[in-house]
Amino acid sequence: LEVDDDPVRRGHGDDAACQIQVVGPKRAVLVVDHRHYDRGADGGVLWAGIGFIVGQLLIANALADTSPRRAGTDRVNRGTDWAQLILPYIGFLGIAALFAFQVFTGRPLGAIAVSATVVMVFLVVIRQVVAMRAQFLLTGRLYWALGHDTLTGLPNRIRFAQLLDEAARDRRFVLIFLDLDDFKEINDRYGHAAGDELLCAVGDRLKQHLSDNDTLARIGGDEFAILTRSEGEEPEAVADRVRVALRDPFPVQGSSVRVRASMGVVGPDAAGLPETADDLLRHADVSMFAGKQHGKDKAVVYQAATGTPADFAIALRDAKGAAPEGFRLVYQPIVQLPEGRTVAVEALARWTAPNGMHVPPETFVAAAEAAGMGAALDAVVLNLACSDVASAGLDVDIHVNIGAARLGSTGFDENVRRTLG
Repeated sequence: LEVDDDPVRRGHGDDAACQIQVVGPKRAVLVVDHRHYDRGADGGVLWAGIGFIVGQLLIANALADTSPRRAGTDRVNRGTDWAQLILPYIGFLGIAALFAFQVFTGRPLGAIAVSATVVMVFLVVIRQVVAMRAQFLLTGRLYWALGHDTLTGLPNRIRFAQLLDEAARDRRFVLIFLDLDDFKEINDRYGHAAGDELLCAVGDRLKQHLSDNDTLARIGGDEFAILTRSEGEEPEAVADRVRVALRDPFPVQGSSVRVRASMGVVGPDAAGLPETADDLLRHADVSMFAGKQHGKDKAVVYQAATGTPADFAIALRDAKGAAPEGFRLVYQPIVQLPEGRTVAVEALARWTAPNGMHVPPETFVAAAEAAGMGAALDAVVLNLACSDVASAGLDVDIHVNIGAARLGSTGFDENVRRTLG
């Protein structure tokens, strides 16, 4: 801000009371000579006031610099945001102050002052309407992004869980947790961009084979979930619809790729079915994993009557290193032929669910692996096998099955040494 105190220019009432000089793309200098105008001239006072207001606007605009050199800290960014927010209203308040000054000092309101006030009010109103509309649009986009997958445009896990909670209360639904088989090989062969295109194509294909009452969501990675509320439709029928949708190959970079999926299916007729989305998704996930263990491209329907696979993982966790209730080992002899001499025994895990049903090993082992309890299960089997052989007083080699993920693991090696020691 430069102030001219040159006495030579005093008394020239016809000179401009202020000058605004733009010195850069975002810099302006307001030059005010408070002695240039005749203090008794209304026009001079008016023009001086307007010049002062416009100058404030330009200076505020210069302060609202959003260039990269000033965006280094959050404090500067917050100050810039506030400056840009209040900038349109500074001129309005300045005009209002000038308007009030004219009225209280008894000076007549000129056409310029009235016109400037009307224009400024009109511009502020328009700006407010535009800002509110932009805010509504942005809020809508943010709300949509919160509940949808950015790649496929399908509902994401958060939105799907909300819909699943609503359906669980009505107990009229079929839930399918779907995982594409060998999708990693497609990514490795064609690239991740082609994999993304395939995910979108799978989503579009599935939507075409689902009804308006069905909800398709992408849970994450190559995992999808389907929620259907069709009255009286069996879970197996819904799984068959998914198989039909994926039957035809998908074009990928000039090649035809067949997509298969393992599915875990949960219906509302299972006794003791939990009513939360997390529990339902966990049961469906465990059932899907069991399908993969059986050779992939299979749909496994959750049945509480045969024992809940996920309950084994919970029981294993609650046992805190001990064998869970109903868990035991049976031993199969390993015989050397032709002598027929037993040279070792193989420890085989068995589990009887609390309802008395015998759960197949491939089912509860898959449940433990899916819940991240595979290492804990291996430790329980190893400890129990050594304890059984020691109690029987036998001197025999024991063969214990462990998960492939533990092979070469330092932690597993240490656990074996600690158990044998």
